[in-house]
Amino acid sequence: MFNILLGRRQNLNTFGVENLMESKAIKHVAIYLRKSRNDGEFEDVLSKHRDTLLALVGSRNWTYRLYEEVASGEKIEARKEMQKLLRHVEDKLYDGVVVMDIDRLGRGENKDWALIKDTFLNSETLIITPSKIYDLEVDNDDVSFDFMSIFARIEYKTIKRRMKQGKEAGAKKGMWTNGKPPFPYYYDKNTKSVLVDEGKRPIYRAIVEKYLSGINLGHIAIWLTDNRIPTPYNIKPDGRDKGWSNVTVQRLLLSEIHLGYITYGKTRTKRGQVEIVPEEERIKVMGTHEKLKTQEEHDAIVERLVKNRLMNPNSRRNIFPLSGLLYCEKCGCRMQFRVGQSKKQGQYWSALCYHHYKDGSKCEQKGKVLDEEFFNALYERIINVDPNMLQEIELQGRGYNDTKTMIAVKEQELQKHKRALDKLHESYEEDIITKQVFLERKVVRSRQIQKLEEEMQDLRKMVVDESNYPTMKQIVERIGQFRELWDVAVTSEEKNRALKKLVERIIYNREGNRVELTVCYK
Repeated sequence: MFNILLGRRQNLNTFGVENLMESKAIKHVAIYLRKSRNDGEFEDVLSKHRDTLLALVGSRNWTYRLYEEVASGEKIEARKEMQKLLRHVEDKLYDGVVVMDIDRLGRGENKDWALIKDTFLNSETLIITPSKIYDLEVDNDDVSFDFMSIFARIEYKTIKRRMKQGKEAGAKKGMWTNGKPPFPYYYDKNTKSVLVDEGKRPIYRAIVEKYLSGINLGHIAIWLTDNRIPTPYNIKPDGRDKGWSNVTVQRLLLSEIHLGYITYGKTRTKRGQVEIVPEEERIKVMGTHEKLKTQEEHDAIVERLVKNRLMNPNSRRNIFPLSGLLYCEKCGCRMQFRVGQSKKQGQYWSALCYHHYKDGSKCEQKGKVLDEEFFNALYERIINVDPNMLQEIELQGRGYNDTKTMIAVKEQELQKHKRALDKLHESYEEDIITKQVFLERKVVRSRQIQKLEEEMQDLRKMVVDESNYPTMKQIVERIGQFRELWDVAVTSEEKNRALKKLVERIIYNREGNRVELTVCYK
């Protein structure tokens, strides 16, 4: 007679099995938490898993270290915490690794699963889940792990295929399936539709109307930045908004989403390489969201952009004498330029710092009109090298030799620590020292080696930088070239080219009416 159990399957190798606990003494473990970005929108999966595993570890009085990340399980190379965990498991820092399930370790390629398995097997580290302990030295657990890895891979491919099919089906119905929609739209999770942010609607319309009226991309970008309109694309990794750029404005103007279209499948991944999908193979339908520009406006935008591309690039962009050279001393960012017009001066340029800090505050640097008096003072400042600069050049030459000597000393010290680490491994293999002593000493040596390698890396960078410092002879020759070019320069572009022959950057600072310029020579 067969007994058929309905409901949850019962696992025989649970935490209630004490013989395994006794055979493998578990004291210190790692807790690994991974939440896929597709694990749900309304539920904090990572938090629930964390609470479960911490309760499990606490009930056993194990000490632990926590590793957690939000990442797809497809490839280890994209998961920084998993890479770190595997290195630490390889170093035998833990008796076991606690995870919610085997598929949290990975769902990807066979080579990744092989790496995971080899790392745990060679280090004799257990894999601990709330329902089972896997000891890969035990045949049954080894086979179970292999089966679980295959199932995880199949499940991942199935989920990926269903998601793709769902997105394609949604796109064909005109639904939004492409992540965050462009400015000024937003995705409403409750209605599952794309809506217009009414606060941003007039800004988008102003961008379109300004461009169609003849204002160029650069001036529109400056206008947006001046008015502190957050950028839709180019937020940097440090969280700082660097302001609008020509490219950002152009992307917004060219987007067909504002015409009402939904396009799905612009790119695809083939053998690990991302490629552009031909237009005829993409899904492109009229969406259910509100249009924000007419076809006539879009055609006029495209026509102007195409015309500008056919023109000489230098005639389309504003090149100022100090373009790419002027930096703010207060925040370190490159300064920008604005063209102004007045009855008294006619057309003039101003240098301004638009940098905003992470807290939203603006750099306090005051701008300056770049008039004839300014450029005359700059010219004199450039051709008459500051005596302090001469002394600095001499010190740089000495520093170059000192740095090379320091590298040699650090190299000897590094080799000494590496030899000591090799001997430490030999002592452990020959049972001269215990595992605990080995691990403690290894950590100390490894930290010393890592510190020395980082110090040497910094010193080598210094050597490269110092070797690129100009000599006084080179500066004198370049000043001569600069004077010849400056004397015949008429356009802003010619003046900019003359300055870049000699100058690496110019540091600008203004306190009251006093402007101080520091010239850094190439």
